[in-house]
Amino acid sequence: MNFTLYDALYPALIHDITHEPTLDGVPLYHMGRHIPHHCTHSGYDALAKYLGHPLFPSFLEHAVGETVLRPATDLAARMSGIRNYTRTSALREFLATRHMARTSNSLYHMMYADSDMRYVSPRGQGNRLVATFHIPLHRKPSHRHLTHFQDRLAHALVISQSQVEEMEALFGKGRVTAVPYGVDCRFFLPAKRTPPLPLRLVFVGVHARDFQTLGILARRLAGHKDFELTLITDRRGRDFATASNIRWKQGLSAEAYVHELQRAHALLLPLLMSTANTAILEGLACGLPALTNPGGVSEYVNDACAKLWPRGDADAAMDMLMQLKESPDTVQRMSQAAREQALRHDWRALVPIYKAAFKKALS
Repeated sequence: MNFTLYDALYPALIHDITHEPTLDGVPLYHMGRHIPHHCTHSGYDALAKYLGHPLFPSFLEHAVGETVLRPATDLAARMSGIRNYTRTSALREFLATRHMARTSNSLYHMMYADSDMRYVSPRGQGNRLVATFHIPLHRKPSHRHLTHFQDRLAHALVISQSQVEEMEALFGKGRVTAVPYGVDCRFFLPAKRTPPLPLRLVFVGVHARDFQTLGILARRLAGHKDFELTLITDRRGRDFATASNIRWKQGLSAEAYVHELQRAHALLLPLLMSTANTAILEGLACGLPALTNPGGVSEYVNDACAKLWPRGDADAAMDMLMQLKESPDTVQRMSQAAREQALRHDWRALVPIYKAAFKKALS
């Protein structure tokens, strides 16, 4: 299941925030969810705190979906042909369709179209549908169903310029817009750090992470007096924690997670692929330089706050780490640049960009 307590409480969490409920008078509804492994202040669903209305299932609707509607939603999930499409995904689409039938001249935004969009279609007079895609099409074995949305979607959003070309091939020129992913810079904050010796590195996440390269780096760093490595990930991280200077963490609270970012000096994140990356933005916001691989994340960093090495090249990564170890001043300058870069991606700064993108669906 991917329904969480956070989903049900989400509307009540919009407080102390400059929130624009409509798009210049046009009602905007976000069909989304909170990703369970994201902390409460993370994720794309945070956009609904600043712009539009969250259209998430309530406790009662979820209970009905798990009982009365379960045979239908189970069947819809099995028939979807989409990996990670669940009965809760089907319930969201059903509730969104019912909501559309009661409204008119509104904009509906499917926040995670890669896994949650299969059957929904604009209903009601003047309603329009827009969707955000987070994963490149060539990385998804099951995207043939998207041909059904060539006429249903008013506009498609992507979170990396690298996705635009293949999405325009599907939906047409001018019907795809790249928008930046955001971060809550009021929650993710830098803290005063000790000088970077030993150099404390942190690795975060599971999706599209290069665990093979991470394992090589962990073995080389094990026992090294000038480095510490904290792994915030699933059980694979435990296998790499073979020395006292390598720590494995799992299931942290939001506050504990931020503390781990704040005590580190840099984010070490070998990746298999990327568009945007939540951990990199959260690290930048906490003043962590990003040490990662080229890809979509290259659009979110610059030379002042990041160092990129070729994917899968552990030797190049170790050379980079050794150079940083010898240059604490460089680490501190990159930390300042990291925070500055994150502020450009604060959700509050991105609202005008999203408003302009959504308006393309109305034109």
